[in-house]
Amino acid sequence: MKKYLITLSLLITGCYGEEVVKIPEDIAAMQNVAVYSGDADPIYSITLEKTALFGDTDDLFLRSIGGITVSDSGDLYLADSQEGSVHVYDEFGSHTFSIGRKGEGPGEFTRADRPQLFNGELYVLDVQQQRVSVFDPNNGQFLRNISMGGGSQDISGFPVNFEAISENRFLAFYNSMQQDGERFLRKEVLRVLDEDGKEIASDFIEFEAGEMFMIRGENSIQIMSLPFMRDTHSEINSNEQIVWGYSDRIFLQFVSLDGEYIRSVYHSKENPPLDRAAMLSRYEDPAVRESIRSLDIPETRPAFQYFRIDDENRIWISLNTEDEDENEIWVLDPDGEKLAQFTRPSVNRLLLVKDSYAYFHEENEDGLQEVVKYRVEIN
Repeated sequence: MKKYLITLSLLITGCYGEEVVKIPEDIAAMQNVAVYSGDADPIYSITLEKTALFGDTDDLFLRSIGGITVSDSGDLYLADSQEGSVHVYDEFGSHTFSIGRKGEGPGEFTRADRPQLFNGELYVLDVQQQRVSVFDPNNGQFLRNISMGGGSQDISGFPVNFEAISENRFLAFYNSMQQDGERFLRKEVLRVLDEDGKEIASDFIEFEAGEMFMIRGENSIQIMSLPFMRDTHSEINSNEQIVWGYSDRIFLQFVSLDGEYIRSVYHSKENPPLDRAAMLSRYEDPAVRESIRSLDIPETRPAFQYFRIDDENRIWISLNTEDEDENEIWVLDPDGEKLAQFTRPSVNRLLLVKDSYAYFHEENEDGLQEVVKYRVEIN
């Protein structure tokens, strides 16, 4: 685990009294950093009221939820990755129709992910075919494809996400895998593409590569990430700013699409401990467990799992806790101050927050996947 030399303490005075917040050396050397105590109480309370379910019907069985998007009228578009379809529901959870099917032709998917509404059109990513399919969201009519190849030969991975940032411009997120001797490294790469998939800009943020765990079999190599390994997480806000951070600490940077550093947010908080025995028990293969034991395993888990930015540029960040079955979600205002916090089962993953509704990917009592819609009130 990387350790930081603490060289600076910042005294913060607020309505909760005075508290010394220790800042890592590299953060202390940066400009325009908003620093907060991670142990400070939130300003407001928050309540979530369940209002609708989106899932299986008599004629529809969800296999793998690959993302959602919601229209201004409340219609929900849910991508089923394995089925290669997007299922459309009204705001109350009634299924109305489906878009796309398995295949490689126009309007078909080998895998459907990351649906997005933009300028009256529905965009859906096909990771394996490295393209985005565009549909009329009102009737599911196929309109066109957009290549996500990036126009370069140095992308060794596939596009894992994209965002329409303005007319005829898209931000594409790639996972680039590289081999360094006996190690495999995964690195996130960002590119701005035009409507034809040609590269407009790239290399405006240089992310560090994260190490992957490699298992060698007799005839194969298996590569995976382990619970203690840090990941890069990034989102884009409505100001066309990339917000990103590594999962090992609550430190988020804001960067323009021109690569200009704007500001950062840091919350000083100890990471929860890692239960090594419990982690190893998840792997049935004794050879795998022995390989993991040989690694330099840290004593703590990463600080957070992921974050989302809502339609008001608030940041919803899901933190690991000492209880591995429970996460703590913080709601930060656009400047990074903690507005509210609440706990959720760690298996429940926040997908989207829009128009004062939060949408979680959950499993019901029968083990079936569904999206649950909650009305959010911050008081």
